Amino acid sequence: DKFKFSSLMIKNFNKFLIKLNIKEGKIDKNILNYFRSSWTFNYEKKYYNNQSLEESIKSSTDAMNKLSKILKEKSISLNIVVFPHPATLYNDNENNIYVKTWKEFCLNNCKGFYDLNEVFFKEFENNFYKSYLNYFINGDIHLNKNGHKFVAKEFLRLYRKKLD
Repeated sequence: DKFKFSSLMIKNFNKFLIKLNIKEGKIDKNILNYFRSSWTFNYEKKYYNNQSLEESIKSSTDAMNKLSKILKEKSISLNIVVFPHPATLYNDNENNIYVKTWKEFCLNNCKGFYDLNEVFFKEFENNFYKSYLNYFINGDIHLNKNGHKFVAKEFLRLYRKKLD
């Protein structure tokens, strides 16, 4: 209790040093190894009802096949957009199993498949920490306002490209 002010000053001073590129910022290791996105580079059965990777992928694609069938019956087209979690950006590559799975699924089930992995990986190759703060909520795996704008802009770019 006696050091609250000191710890707040140190925290703010560290943020200032990071902004000036004097000190390197760090991202919580739980974000960089988040189990929900680590399956593409470090699959652990315990998080997926002890199913193999192939069984888990089949379970997901089976559910999406059901959705696709319902949409086709209603004459509604299915489009899928994929983009990476921070852990994927940190530990994997842009042509990972996640991208391959949904790209293959879309061959017979989708009107469009939009892969934003390439643009995200390019954004993150120079300074991972700054890019993370620019596109994701600090301490979280979810996109911030700027991240949503980036996804929207890149999606529209790819969408318009398909129309040409």
